[in-house]
Amino acid sequence: MADIRIDTSALTYRKFLIPAVTPAWIDGGTGAVLSLMPGDYGFQQVAGQSTFRFEVTQGGLIDYASDGDRFLSGRGTDTLVIRGFNVDIDGRALSHDLILIGAEGPVLTRDRIHTLALVPTAGYGFHPAAGVVGDFRFEVTVDGRLVVDPRFAGFSRVDGRALTIGGYRTTLDGRALSHDLIPLNLFGNSALLSRSSIHEMTYLPAAGYGFHPAAGVVGDFRFEVTVDGRLVVDPRFAGFTGVDDRALTINGYRVAIDGRDMPHDLIPSNLFGGVGVLSRERVNVLTLLPAAGYLLRTLGEPIVDYRFSVEMDGSIDFLDVPGGVIIMRPVPPPATLRSFYADLFLPPRGSVRSFTDEKATRLLRSAIRDHREGLLLGRVLKEEKLAIINSLFDGATSEEEEDMALGHLLGCTRADDLIFLVNKLTWDGLDDDLDENDLTRIMDRLKVLLDRRNYLVGFLLRWFFLVDDNTVLPTLDFVNILTPFAASRSVEVRHSFADQALSQRDAVRDGLAHVALRHLPTHAREFRLALDSVAGPERYRAADLQALSWEVFYTDQICSELARGEYRLLQQSLPDLVNPNPPQFPARNIALFNMLRRWDRHFVAMDRAIALLGSERQKADCRRYMDTRRLFMDNFPALQPPPPPAPPAAFLAAIQQAIQSIQTTLTGVAGTFQDLVSTVGGLAATIETISAPQLLETADDDKAVQVTNTLSGEGLLALLPSVYKSEMISKMISGACEDEEEQAILTILQESKTQSPAEFLQLSAGATWEMLDSNFNGSEYDQLEGLFKF
Repeated sequence: MADIRIDTSALTYRKFLIPAVTPAWIDGGTGAVLSLMPGDYGFQQVAGQSTFRFEVTQGGLIDYASDGDRFLSGRGTDTLVIRGFNVDIDGRALSHDLILIGAEGPVLTRDRIHTLALVPTAGYGFHPAAGVVGDFRFEVTVDGRLVVDPRFAGFSRVDGRALTIGGYRTTLDGRALSHDLIPLNLFGNSALLSRSSIHEMTYLPAAGYGFHPAAGVVGDFRFEVTVDGRLVVDPRFAGFTGVDDRALTINGYRVAIDGRDMPHDLIPSNLFGGVGVLSRERVNVLTLLPAAGYLLRTLGEPIVDYRFSVEMDGSIDFLDVPGGVIIMRPVPPPATLRSFYADLFLPPRGSVRSFTDEKATRLLRSAIRDHREGLLLGRVLKEEKLAIINSLFDGATSEEEEDMALGHLLGCTRADDLIFLVNKLTWDGLDDDLDENDLTRIMDRLKVLLDRRNYLVGFLLRWFFLVDDNTVLPTLDFVNILTPFAASRSVEVRHSFADQALSQRDAVRDGLAHVALRHLPTHAREFRLALDSVAGPERYRAADLQALSWEVFYTDQICSELARGEYRLLQQSLPDLVNPNPPQFPARNIALFNMLRRWDRHFVAMDRAIALLGSERQKADCRRYMDTRRLFMDNFPALQPPPPPAPPAAFLAAIQQAIQSIQTTLTGVAGTFQDLVSTVGGLAATIETISAPQLLETADDDKAVQVTNTLSGEGLLALLPSVYKSEMISKMISGACEDEEEQAILTILQESKTQSPAEFLQLSAGATWEMLDSNFNGSEYDQLEGLFKF
């Protein structure tokens, strides 16, 4: 076996394979040394098997055929130098740049002629856009000639070693639309195609060209430019497009948006070119390209984004949006970022560490393409899945058929798909054909998928840290992996993350509080790492990010401790309000004050539940905390400046005054901040945890019914942490479940579902369908089944 050096440094694309020898691509830019047995070898690069071969002789030296002398050197030595042939590529007539298929090399911009050093092979081609393969191939022969199939003569020509790609000029007419267009993923061309005029575009023949009608939205439309210059559009797009020779007209579909019952006007917030305000005084009509992810935003507080899609047949699909008007309930993860994630930053499967591999770019492109194809096929696949399940449920259902149907249901990876199947099959139908335990598993699965879709913090984390599942984050080394990874993100990613988090500040805080109150992992630590990293050395929106980071910290702390009834810990954190010298004063103090105020109703709900259910000791402990909390809140300085680089003197003086006032009220004697910490710590030491099992330990089902009805009547039931609701359901369902118990359980489930379908499913799965099914009867049973319509 001889050590053979292969040098591709003269080539434009330097990686290669030796078929049946090297399992992975090798970079020969600095000369790669391979141990090869005497024998005959091929050389593969970029597009396929090269037309030349070389030999390693018995003496361990290089040999090759005489026709290789023009592009090879090194015969009789242990080094094979591959020079290739210089080829000029001229794509200046095109409206897009080019990337050589399968090559990790430069983008061939259309602003100049590019000279490439290529090894002889057949099958070279180009990508004109991400995920689009040009319908064109050329060959470099062993004598240095360029060869192009005659069928490509209409848009390309060869002159010696110069290849000119003229493409085909087409016209695009989107004047009927209410929005402009941007070409979908064209290399080097993201120009806005205004709806005010007809546009000319010159394309390399390929299938898969499309458009963005709005920011982060991919139109459900593709067209092809054939090698003979024809424009081809699939018949399923005929309802909103027209083709005449090389002219494409996109008419879209007219969509009526009736917001007359809304409290505010609406504005399409992500349409390219904008259409202005949609007044609630009338029905507004927009003409839109079919796509999922159009956004309407309210012009007034609270600011809410609504998302809908226009299907290829012109129908409207309300993607987690309203009824009543044209829209109804918002999607916490904004469609803009969801599409941004899918189009630009979707990671390959694997960990943060694997994403940093040098092959990430190629894997990324593949993942994006696969993701897009999955979205396009999603609607077809779920219809097919529904047909399969219906066939399995047809007639008497065997155990094997039940397992197969359950596998299809649990195999859904998107909440929308599982909701579609559950709604079509109906809960009553599923109950007839599956075991009770199977329905509980379906609840659990849908809960997980809804949380994955709706929990904005989780969504932002998956996007920022490039993981498929947030549960992987706590398993990664926080200091040595996550922290440097966060710091290494590009300026564009960091700034986009900052803008998305800050523009949806309420959704971030509310979502995190709700997850904490359900006693689920919030991933607040990792989210704060991202918030603390994205300002970067340029200090981009640093003050706002710092404030939000502390709000996340205290929201997680307050709601997690409240969910566990840990009033001692809640008490111990109160001095943070008036700490005169914490890290990042006064942003931290202000954040705690604002979050204690924001979650005040949740404290009231717990206080009321303890007053109705608790022992005298529990009532006294809760009251002690609530009184101390009110004392701190009432003495907090009214002056709340935005966090400046140095604490303002007036605010610091007000904090010192608050310390004296609180300490004097608690002990009768003024003191320092450390004295106040000791005083509050002493009070906290006398407070016991009031967990759900402890609070309801002696309560019977009648008491649980009374508390449920009282809290519901006062508008507090939905605000209770989930574990307390679950414990009350358990009390009511464990004994004889009469009509009033059934109605009380329905009240908990209905109010929880209104707040969060995922929490409703969490409570239902916790009770199990077997227990619910066996304890409900008559009209209450019908109401229970009706809750499983989404």
